[in-house]
Amino acid sequence: MVDEIQTSERQKAQVLALAQRIVDEGGLQTVALQIGAVSTVTDYFVITGARSLTHLHGLVRRLREVLGELEIETAQSQKRSDDSGWVLFDCGFVVVHVMLAELREFYELERLWLDGEVVFQATNGSNSA
Repeated sequence: MVDEIQTSERQKAQVLALAQRIVDEGGLQTVALQIGAVSTVTDYFVITGARSLTHLHGLVRRLREVLGELEIETAQSQKRSDDSGWVLFDCGFVVVHVMLAELREFYELERLWLDGEVVFQATNGSNSA
């Protein structure tokens, strides 16, 4: 039980650090949701926006480095291509979505997970292209 609590606290700290680093790298309106109580898929979602494909490519490149620096392993390789406008990283306990602003506005993933708890939210930038 103690190990589970320590693991949970460590994972939350990693998610918060990851979300902040994404903001520092220029991610737009980054949000982290704790969804473990309402999902069997993962414990956290981190969702961020990008202004353009070029911006998205840069965020994805830096995100790969940041995940390594934070010792967050990807459970599987990156999902979707950079050119689709939506890149997903499955890291087991956290799934990271990097999306073009217009796709982010269209899919509104935060609304799909309303029962999740917002543990990080940055309002930097705008989701308009």
